[in-house]
Amino acid sequence: MGICCYKDEVKPAEATNRKSLKEGQSAQPAPNNQTTSPPLNFMSKKDFRARVSSNKNSADGSTNVLPRHNLSALSLKSRWGSGVSKDDIRKVYQFGKKLGQGYAGTVYLANYINDKSRLYAIKSVEVTSLTSEAWQSYTQELDLVKEIDCQHIVSFFECYQSEKECHLVLEYCEGGDLVSYVENTDNGVHEELAKKWFWQACVAINYLHRYGIAHRDIKLDNFLLTKKDPWKSDSKLIDFGFAKRVKEGLTTKLGTPYYVAPEVLERNPRYTEECDNWSLGIFLHMLLFAEIPFNGNSNNAIFDAIATKEINYNDKRFSNVSPYAVDIMKGLLNKNPSKRLTLKEVLASPWFNTYIKDFDAKYENYLTPDLMKRVRMAPKLNNLQREVTKLMVNIFYDHPEVQKRKMVFSIIDTERNGVLSIQELSNAFKKVNIEMTEAQINTLLDSMRLRSEHVLTVTEFVGASLDPGFYKDKNNLKAAFDRIDVDLSGSISFDNIRSCFERFGYYLDDKVAKGFLQDFDISADGQIDYWEFEKMMVRDPDTTPKI
Repeated sequence: MGICCYKDEVKPAEATNRKSLKEGQSAQPAPNNQTTSPPLNFMSKKDFRARVSSNKNSADGSTNVLPRHNLSALSLKSRWGSGVSKDDIRKVYQFGKKLGQGYAGTVYLANYINDKSRLYAIKSVEVTSLTSEAWQSYTQELDLVKEIDCQHIVSFFECYQSEKECHLVLEYCEGGDLVSYVENTDNGVHEELAKKWFWQACVAINYLHRYGIAHRDIKLDNFLLTKKDPWKSDSKLIDFGFAKRVKEGLTTKLGTPYYVAPEVLERNPRYTEECDNWSLGIFLHMLLFAEIPFNGNSNNAIFDAIATKEINYNDKRFSNVSPYAVDIMKGLLNKNPSKRLTLKEVLASPWFNTYIKDFDAKYENYLTPDLMKRVRMAPKLNNLQREVTKLMVNIFYDHPEVQKRKMVFSIIDTERNGVLSIQELSNAFKKVNIEMTEAQINTLLDSMRLRSEHVLTVTEFVGASLDPGFYKDKNNLKAAFDRIDVDLSGSISFDNIRSCFERFGYYLDDKVAKGFLQDFDISADGQIDYWEFEKMMVRDPDTTPKI
């Protein structure tokens, strides 16, 4: 089940005269007993989820399909087991208006009851509507999204389950989905907006590919806008219902008809993460022109166009956009995946030069010696300190100091893959004249990391670089304390810690939960009082100024 938390769907009366770009407007998938080519057994998302379990022993389980490039894939696997909260979500969040509804569930706007200023999108699904196979697909997706840490991907916060419903608490993006925005333009979005949103989309997918994951359903519908004002808005990726680790083998015919790559349509497909790159080419074409490049009056006609037809780049509309943008489209929409542009090549295109220049000019002053000293001097944290740091950064994701450091992270991330390598951190330290050896940086990473080895994620970087004042702020501390003190008793118990982590999607066994409690229980009385929590989280002040 995909995680879609769009704000509104375009109603028929709101659609333009041009054919809708939404996936729901396309023809029904080809029947599973179809024998003509292309395609064979092309599955819709609903069909795929219903059959995911029964397919696990089929050819799709092959392990000898390797990506074209050596990804040296990082791991998103958690140190903790999987869990889900059985608490009543309506005692934690106040549900508001309906934001959207699909076959997979209903999305509501909600606020955290103890802090009504904090808005979230909650997707609710009736448990009785899910088959056992669909439930397995849902839990597999949950295990993935709760580990993702990329600022161009919608954030996951908590998960709940009752006898009747399961709920995902997600980042709220008030601007709605990209397909609705594009449909309401005359001839596509302004090129500068397209450039920004496409850049962010490429970084998000590059992040997934860095972890060896193919998304397999890249489309306008699966990107949300963070603000109502498009010029102030970023785009964020959603929906991981089709996402899969490349090393497990990709052989299932699935996706959204307009966006599916040619190699996915072959009789016995064996493809890699390059299928996402093709979809990004379609994505860019639709952004710039609000037109579907490979169209037809049925899915079979669409698939035939994808497999056999070429785009006429001599059409006058292509002369109205940058030739660099056209080059990217040509490179991504190469029917031969081995000759298709890589995302590294795309993100190195001169088309992005003005965007990068403007971004750096606006934020590079935030990359200061004081900030990098804060990173270098980041204390070695115990397990609970690391998790509470992550919690505080996530709760206050829109805090000005948090946002500034996310911008610094983007400047340091010269590989544009959503994580910081040892080399990138070394370059950042050198830029502000701080000497750090590779061994020192590696030790630093080990002291700060929550999940992946040898790299730093955006949350880890932000947590390490924040001024001590952020952790001394009474409001910030109390907000984090109350999230763990789930029964608001005034102290954190063993059961509170376990319940809190179940909300985060994790199960802690007795040993781990007790270890977390002991990390903060200074008085050794079996609970964490607020003064103990504050003492363990407040970091020693120094002369580091706020940026």
